[in-house]
This record gives sequence, C-alpha cells and structure tokens, in this order.
Amino acid sequence: MGAFGGLIQTNKGRNLQAKAEAGALLKFTRMGIGDGQLGGQSIPTLNKLISEKKSLPITRLKPQLPAQAIVGAVLSNQDVTTGFYFRELGIFAQDPDEGEILYAYGNSGSGAEYIPPAGTADIIEKTIDMIVTFGQAQNVSAVINSSLIFATPDDVAEALTESKKYTDIKVLAAETPSGEATGTVVNGNTAYTATLSPALTTLKAFQRVVIKVNVASTGSPTLNVNGLGAKSVLKASGSAASFKENGVYTLVYDGTAFILQGEGGEVGTATAPDVLAGKTFPGEDGLITGTMPQRGNQFKSGLWTNPDGDAYVDTYVNIDSGYYPPGSQVTIQVHDPDLLSGNIRAGADVFGVPGKSTVVDTADAVLDPQYLLVGQSGYDDGVKKNGQMPNRSGENHHMPGTGTVVWPGDRFLIQPPKGYFNGESWVTAAVPGLTANNLRAGVNVAGLVGTLQEGVKYATGSDGRTLHPGQGFQVDIGFIPRIFLVTAQTTDLTLRDYRISFYVPDMGSTWGGSTQGGRVQIEPYGSFSQIMTIKSSSSFSNTMSDFVWHAWA
Repeated sequence: MGAFGGLIQTNKGRNLQAKAEAGALLKFTRMGIGDGQLGGQSIPTLNKLISEKKSLPITRLKPQLPAQAIVGAVLSNQDVTTGFYFRELGIFAQDPDEGEILYAYGNSGSGAEYIPPAGTADIIEKTIDMIVTFGQAQNVSAVINSSLIFATPDDVAEALTESKKYTDIKVLAAETPSGEATGTVVNGNTAYTATLSPALTTLKAFQRVVIKVNVASTGSPTLNVNGLGAKSVLKASGSAASFKENGVYTLVYDGTAFILQGEGGEVGTATAPDVLAGKTFPGEDGLITGTMPQRGNQFKSGLWTNPDGDAYVDTYVNIDSGYYPPGSQVTIQVHDPDLLSGNIRAGADVFGVPGKSTVVDTADAVLDPQYLLVGQSGYDDGVKKNGQMPNRSGENHHMPGTGTVVWPGDRFLIQPPKGYFNGESWVTAAVPGLTANNLRAGVNVAGLVGTLQEGVKYATGSDGRTLHPGQGFQVDIGFIPRIFLVTAQTTDLTLRDYRISFYVPDMGSTWGGSTQGGRVQIEPYGSFSQIMTIKSSSSFSNTMSDFVWHAWA
C-alpha cells in the first residue's frame, strides 16, 4: 500500500469531533479509496474524495489510547472491473446534523499503488488499519469519553458477519477444486460430469471450480461435480454457456447455477465478413479481425426487365459486398443493343435517344402489293411488301389492248391490260378494215379521211416493191371488184413502157390481158374475193416494179 504518512482531519471532521466532545455519538460509517491527484487543494476543505473508485465497509473497530482507535477495512480486487492507482484514502463518519461526512483524508501522491482488475493473475487482498486520533495530531489532543467510541453489540455482530463472509470467500478461492469434465449429449444438451480435487462435499455460493471439457457443448450444458447434482452452466448474461473441445474454464457457483468466468456476456452473432476489414471484435475464441472490404464509387453493368410492359423499366445490378461510405455512388449501365434511333418511332424519345424521322407508324395505312409497281417496295403494319404491278410501258411502247368496244356514233373503246403506264405509251387494237377507201370520201374517222366515192365503189393503191419472175403480193381492196386494173414497169431494155393487166370476175376471166402478153398476172385470193394477188409472170425473165392498182365495184 502507498505511503500516506497519516490522515488529516477535515473541517467537517473537526466540527463532528466538537459535537462528540459535547456528548454526540461519533460513528464511523465506511472507508473510501480513489486515484485523485491532490494538486494544490487544501485537505481540510475537502468534503469527499477527489476521484473515489471503491467504498470499503468497516470490518474492525478497536479502541486504543483514550484519544485513538483503530478503524479497519479489507481491500479486494475481486469486484474491480477497471484497474486504478490507490492514491487517496478517506474515513467517513455520520454527522447527526449533516449526515455522512468526510472525517479525515490522506493522499500518497507519487507513491500510489496499482490495483489490477479481477480476472488477472494478481489477486489483491489487503487489510487497511487506520489509527484515528480525535483531533489534529500536530497541535490538538483531547480526552473523549471512551464510552462514546465503542460500537454497540449490533455493530460488532455485523462486522463479525461481514468478516466471516469475506473469509469464507477467500478460503474457497484459495482451494479451487479442478479436474476433467466428460460430456454426454442428452436431448440435444451436453451434460458434463466431473470428479474434482480437492473433492467437494457440498456446493456453496461463490464456490470456484476449474474444469477441462473433453467435447464441445451443445444446447444448454449442465455440470455435475462430485455427484452433487447437475447444475446449469450460464454466461454472465444468463444465457447458456458455450464450451470448446479441450477448453479449460473457470466457473463460480452462485447458489443456483455455475457462472462462466472471463466473459463479458453475449458476444453476438457477427462474423468476420460482417465487420470492416482491419477492425476487431470479440468472439467465442477471442478477438476476431473483420474481412468486409471497404468500397467506394463503382461502375457496374446491369440488367433490366419490364414484366408489366409499361413505361417503367426495372433495372437491377449485383452490387459487390462490402462497406460503402456515405456519399458513395454506384453507376449502373444497362445495355440494350436495340436502343437505337432507327428502332424508335419518329417524334418519340426513349432515355434521351430520339426517334428516327423515317420510322413511322403504318397502322393507319393500307398497302396492297398488286397496286405497287414491280421493283418498288413498301411497309404495311411493319411488314415489307414488294410490288406486283407490271410496268406495261417498259414492256411495249405500243401495248395491245385486251378488248375493244364500239359505241356507234360515239367512240371506239380499247381496254388496256392491267399494269402501269407512264403516259407515253399507246394502247392499240387491230382494225384492218379501217382504211380510207372504206370511208366515204371526206369523212374523218379518228384522223383518217375516207376516199370512197358514193355510187360506184372505187379503190386504188400503189406498191413500190420489185418482183422477180414468179413473185407476187396481195392487196385488200375492201370490196369485191367487178374490174381490177394493175399497171407496172419492167426493166426490159426493149420494153420500157408500162404493162397493164386487168381482171373481170363477172366474165369468169382468171387472167387479164396485157399489151405485152400478160406479164403482170392478177388472180383473186378466192372466188369473188376482195383480196387480189398481183404476180410477175414466171415466163418473163425481167423484174417488175412500181405497181399501181385500181378497183371498181
């Protein structure tokens, strides 16, 4: 214990002493110890310890000289949770007017002694006896009626009881039974039995035992020592204790159950991944270092889904496990290869991507490919369709019609084939009888002016081709002639004049006469036909050309 060099009476202590000298009861209540630094403070003015750490009950009161008494207490560290330096000591007494006061005080200064907490290798047990002089030892002495300083029988009995209780605890602690405990699982709970040495014959409160278990505990373990009955083994928190295989444990019996020593209660359920890397926390096996990584700003590729098909897209990303300090940001990039302007309708904007001007909704349009030109294409309800309409102007500049209709006195109708016409093509219909000599002279039909004279039918025509002997050609007169006259020119050097042949069907002639012996032959295509054949005689060796014909009905 530190060197205190005696105690000094406080002002309130002197006042109480004066009251005691006047006949009041001087009753000491307790001792107090602490680690306060006195500094420049005056002891007589103190009313309490500067930094009290522990209160000690009075265990001994023994009068000495008429003005002195021994006041004793016991200092133990078994209930000390935090170590401290034993630097200051005070004795408290009961003032009949003010209650408990600080009677006397002492401070060891730099000579303080360290008091370690319970559970360490050092077990502190000190008896503190202070000789109290009733007055300041330096200059005051007094004789006090000794009958006033003796404790009553109840005070002495209480002191003896506390002293015995403390002594019993220390005796139990001094002889700690120990041994191996064998565990057996019963209904999910491990029941341990142990034969300890020195042997216990009874279990008392505060009995300390040390055991080594052979198996890890399960459920709520119990311990039966020396056949004294199974007792629950608990943590300080009251929950079931937990043992590891081959672990050595100190237990204290509290009168009902064994309490596991050296634990501060529950250790929680956290594991290393739950605690930030580099930080530690208590576990069943001691301090555990966390492994949770510290994260920060991150860039992640995410996924998206739209199960409802509405305007809300559910985006999600797998975030790396770990701790994200406040202010951390995780940037999520969701990729969709179809999120392109060309896939978005004109006028729409999807996540900042504008629609393409050529992408339109075709639901209100109708496109039949038979009305679309071959080689062209279009879209109908998003489906591409190729044109089926033929390009008639590309096929033939003069396209024959598929049918004709005459509206007498009105018009001649030609039905064009189905297809595309560019406005420069012609639709035609064969009309072989539409000739000028079939039209009355002066009549204009679609630009064709007739030459037919009324009364006697007459027709004429010419052909500039050259015929070799035996060759011929046909002409359609348009009516059956009664007289048909042909003139032609020959290349005979001796016969350069025109040769004339004629044909009279009514006379039954088949060959017409000629001034040159019928070198131009005329014959009908058939009996009484309007088609006449003009030939060069095969018996004539020269060619014939420049044919002109005339016909009369």
